[in-house]
Amino acid sequence: MVMDFGKLKSSVQKEVIDILDHSVAIYGKDTLLLKAIQGPFFRTILFPYETTVENVCSWIAERLLTYHLNISKIVLWKTPTSKVVLTL
Repeated sequence: MVMDFGKLKSSVQKEVIDILDHSVAIYGKDTLLLKAIQGPFFRTILFPYETTVENVCSWIAERLLTYHLNISKIVLWKTPTSKVVLTL
């Protein structure tokens, strides 16, 4: 399978990195946390579900699949020794 790496890179930049980089990911129903970090000092993104690494990986997949990129899997590292692999 041949893929235009430039298209993949620009899609990941636009749909994932530009949104998540330097942001606080919050479950939208976590009102206590939402109140605690109100203000101009935090860039937040609200998720409709708990912000586990598995759910964030699924969120990334949903966003990238709209570009019809023939992605077979997404790997998201949580720590240097812990990761989630989502096979599509």
